[in-house]
Amino acid sequence: MNNRWQLYKKKDYEAINSILDSRFNELISIAKTQVQCGEDSIISGQNVRIKMEKFMGSIDGYGASDTEPRAILFERINSELELDSL
Repeated sequence: MNNRWQLYKKKDYEAINSILDSRFNELISIAKTQVQCGEDSIISGQNVRIKMEKFMGSIDGYGASDTEPRAILFERINSELELDSL
């Protein structure tokens, strides 16, 4: 299993990776739709970041809100919304 979010390799970390992927995919899909409807892509990206960071912070014991997962989040948002940087 890919540890895309660089979580602590504890029991069930694969499931947490999947949960984070699902939530990210849900939020980035909404952001892409908003951008297509005329919203600024930077604002949409910031909204995804805020919601994901709150969600990541709610996951205890896996380091989901550590520096590495947050850096991955920034990279994924920038890539998905074709931004230079948030």
